[in-house]
Amino acid sequence: MKAGVLKPLYTYTTLFFVLVFAISCSNKGTYLSKESSAIDSLINKLSAGLPAYRTNYLPYLDSAIAGKELGISDKIRIFEYKAGAYSFHIKKPDSAELYADSMLLILKGLSPNDYPDEFTKAYLANGDAHFTNQKYNEAYTFYYKARQNNTIKIDSCARKEYSYRVAMILYRQEKYLEAKDNFKQAFIESQGCHDTRFVKFFREQELLNNIALSYYKAGLTDSARLYYYKALDFILANTQINPDNARFNEMARGVIYGNLGDVLLKSGDRKGAADMFRKSVAINLRKGSDVNDAQFSYLKLATLYYENNQLDSLNLALSDIRNSLAGFENKKASIQWHWLMWKYNDRKNNIAEAYKNLQHYNAEKETFDAASKSVYEIDINKQLDIFERQRALQQAESDNKLKQVYIILFVVLLVSVISAALILWYNWYRSRRNVKQLQLLNQKINEQNDHLEITVSELEKNAREKDSILKLVAHDLRTPVASIPTLVQLIFDEKDEHQKTELLQVIRSSCNSSLNLINDILSTSTFSNKPMEKQDISIETFINDCENLVKVKISEKKQKLHINNTAGNSIIRIDTEKMKRVISNLITNAVKFSPKGASITFSIEQTDHQLRLSVSDQGIGIPKELQSQVFDLNTSAKRKGTDGEKSYGLGLYICKQIVLAHGGKIWLESEVNEGTTFFVELPL
Repeated sequence: MKAGVLKPLYTYTTLFFVLVFAISCSNKGTYLSKESSAIDSLINKLSAGLPAYRTNYLPYLDSAIAGKELGISDKIRIFEYKAGAYSFHIKKPDSAELYADSMLLILKGLSPNDYPDEFTKAYLANGDAHFTNQKYNEAYTFYYKARQNNTIKIDSCARKEYSYRVAMILYRQEKYLEAKDNFKQAFIESQGCHDTRFVKFFREQELLNNIALSYYKAGLTDSARLYYYKALDFILANTQINPDNARFNEMARGVIYGNLGDVLLKSGDRKGAADMFRKSVAINLRKGSDVNDAQFSYLKLATLYYENNQLDSLNLALSDIRNSLAGFENKKASIQWHWLMWKYNDRKNNIAEAYKNLQHYNAEKETFDAASKSVYEIDINKQLDIFERQRALQQAESDNKLKQVYIILFVVLLVSVISAALILWYNWYRSRRNVKQLQLLNQKINEQNDHLEITVSELEKNAREKDSILKLVAHDLRTPVASIPTLVQLIFDEKDEHQKTELLQVIRSSCNSSLNLINDILSTSTFSNKPMEKQDISIETFINDCENLVKVKISEKKQKLHINNTAGNSIIRIDTEKMKRVISNLITNAVKFSPKGASITFSIEQTDHQLRLSVSDQGIGIPKELQSQVFDLNTSAKRKGTDGEKSYGLGLYICKQIVLAHGGKIWLESEVNEGTTFFVELPL
């Protein structure tokens, strides 16, 4: 089991908050206020010792500064303190972003050259707030701005903060060797800092621990072990020099014990690993310590219990961890806890409980993985190169502006010397420009005439199509509609109920025939006015939908539909409704022109570049002289079906327009009395 994304992050969540404020408040460090005020003393008091980051200190800070006139540097410090509190302890990154952004608003309109320390703090605070909010691209942008600021360029202590943050991003991206190099760089840069003794010790022991953890994650366990023991020796030396920090030193040792447990476990020393995990838990699984780190160590110990089948010890450990998670939220630890509870209940044959834990595990892991995904999207080296190029471009633009000023001055002098010549040239140029403008106007008029001719041609074509449709409506609707009043009168006069029923069926048939014609006409109008709405659909779903559309018509003539799909269930992108209409029309035509009991085949096959659909029947076929007309709007190839079904000639015209709009093609192969096959090819 792996314990979270950077186990020494106790320094980046809880205790890192102390570091930020200790740096910002140090009278010896880089960040010195331009206005001397009591804010230094106030924040030093709040930052003294580990309880400095408690939530209840924020109202105390607000009340302490209420009614006081604050300078720019003091305002920056206060907002920096609050942004850090919301980022690393209260865990409300949105609020942290608001305070960090307020720092930039305070500095708006001011020069970074006049307030280098304040701008550096604002950039780092914004970077930390976005980092905590998992907005890694934005975070690195602010870190880079801090790096480019004057303070961070010349001050090794400030450069250390940049190197540290870059290492954190690289570690989260699982680029462990690159992260290790940046942690080492930060350690070297920290040697030149003039922080307070505790702050300097605090950061350097953390960096040693992080270097070791990076080596471990990269699979270099010997190097990891070496740096863990360096960190322990470093903590021991500080304990002897500064016993007042005994509580923090013990917490730091607890973290390293847990990390050493990982190394021992990877080396095959399971007993030694278990002992280290127990020591880590004993130190930090209590209020005021690094509880989150202890939760990870306890989970790894519980995993050993599970692997050794020590189910009673496992149950007790899981109970302790659950109680700890209730008071100290740890999303990744909660995911591992549900995994172990699943395994435990499964081994105890508590199937229902095991299933519940498995569901919780899958749900929480999916949420966590999705939230963490964006960290992999940033390539720091590439991003740094982009920022450097942008800076170089800005510098080049600035140089160009200066050159432009020189050019303008030169042009003014030149104009004053040759003004008379320019007047003559201008008159000649003006005449030439007028001629050119006339040529351009003539060209535009010709182009507009061409466009107008094309538009008129399209309008005439549309008008002809509309006229054809109107003639079709007038001709084909007149007969059935005109027959209905006569049939109705016959029904009134007829005494025989059987004859009345037959007359009603004739009326129904006429109405259905008229409705089919109207639907075809409406489809033609809809297709010409409505744009394509392509969407992804699986081939099997498309086949099933088409089959359902024609199922009734096929059953009415006691025919059979055979489907031959060699394309599998891949995804195609089409206007689903329109393409279903194409296949429905083709199959309906096959039904119409095939005898009762005949078989119809719908086939789909796929190549690397296209999808081919075909509908084959065993019907009456199409004579060769009519085959070239079946897709025309004004076709004369209309024939009745095998049961006298009427044909209007619109269906295949609509099919062709839909297929062409998809960038495909449609054609047929037919022999009289042997059947017809329609083919549709669509590009993928």
